[in-house]
Amino acid sequence: MQPLPDAIGNVIVFGPDFTGQRLVTHWLKRLGWHLAIKRIGDTCCDQSIGALNKTLWHYTVGDDMDPTLPEWMDEQIRKALAWYDENQPWVMRDYQFIYTLHYWAQYLADKATAVWVDKPFWETLQSIRDRDGYLGTDGVEQLRTDYDICTQQFDRWPGRKWKCDIRRFAAVAGQWGTQPAPGAENRAAV
Repeated sequence: MQPLPDAIGNVIVFGPDFTGQRLVTHWLKRLGWHLAIKRIGDTCCDQSIGALNKTLWHYTVGDDMDPTLPEWMDEQIRKALAWYDENQPWVMRDYQFIYTLHYWAQYLADKATAVWVDKPFWETLQSIRDRDGYLGTDGVEQLRTDYDICTQQFDRWPGRKWKCDIRRFAAVAGQWGTQPAPGAENRAAV
């Protein structure tokens, strides 16, 4: 596992489903990071990010990872990120980041650490089977593809990044408990 970055700051959590992103996100929230649950207009900010990711996902075709976006999409992203600018440090998580993280680099690479929550492939596969009972050949291949895409996204992220092995996360989370969350007040004791 990579060492914890000196200054983790704001965080984008990503990784294939069932690898532990929710655990990492909620641990950071407990330590003082803001989780996007406040409203912007009629929508929750985290839902706005999810909706944007869904739209961005449609721009990703095959191996094409060109981060060029239409002007209207750029405006929507900047509007959704306004809440984050006012609520630092923040953590955001959306499953679709594994497909869309490269688009977010132009907006967040200098503002956030990309945290890839990693878990061995076969353990993730077993977690899915434990929940769903069966995962067909298509599901196994999709999971392999998701792992490959995470590697590409992580390698391309131009800012701070950290690959977090979920199996060793508890020890690392203990380190976070001794580091003040930048700008956070009333952090929960670990």
